[in-house]
Amino acid sequence: MKIEDNILDNWISFLITLILISVILGLRSKYQGLLMRENSMKLENQLLQKNFSNLDESILEISKKVHNTNAILTIIQQYLEDYKVEEAIEYIKKQRNELTYSKLKIWTENKLINYILNDKISQAQSRGIIVEEDIALSNINIRDEDLYIIIENIMDNAIEACNRIEKGEKWIHIWIGTINNMLIIKTANSSDNETISIKNGKLITSKENKYIHGLGLKIVREKVEFYNGHMDFDILPNEFRMNIGLFF
Repeated sequence: MKIEDNILDNWISFLITLILISVILGLRSKYQGLLMRENSMKLENQLLQKNFSNLDESILEISKKVHNTNAILTIIQQYLEDYKVEEAIEYIKKQRNELTYSKLKIWTENKLINYILNDKISQAQSRGIIVEEDIALSNINIRDEDLYIIIENIMDNAIEACNRIEKGEKWIHIWIGTINNMLIIKTANSSDNETISIKNGKLITSKENKYIHGLGLKIVREKVEFYNGHMDFDILPNEFRMNIGLFF
């Protein structure tokens, strides 16, 4: 009886230990998940703050250009009123070489989304990247900040891939539209594809700082999963494609 009691006690102790280990592992896993979520939210806030700052700077620059343009027109008017046509022509030629005009496109009533699209397309073009876009956005039940972050990160990745190309044409194609109750975002860009591969449906990079490089796509994937959507990649010779679908 004493032996049986000892065996029973040992089994009870063993089961209690297993339960405690399971609880501890569960709590640890939950804590790690919360910590990762907190880090992602902090990074998202940093990205939004950075881009709101950029937006303020862009508005300030546009205001300066408007002010300068008014001054230039006043000078031209004065030349013409004084019948100094040749001086006016020469002044106009000089200003045409110095002035730059912001050509903002509007795809949606959402000013924030229009801004990030214009900003990223402008960044790409300033780096000699050819951008072709087909974008049609209407009212969709997707949070502005989520769509903003998705567009920013996929465009940043496409621009970075093009920048790594030493020879050959640099280009980005982006298509955004809706099919039934799903928002579709498709991008394709030229790429050397030397530093990336796909494993188990995830993008793997051979770059030294893998953590930093993958943060953007990790955040995009979290947003996609939040809307029960899908995200897939396709690596072709000298071309990289990304497809995203979000239910709304």
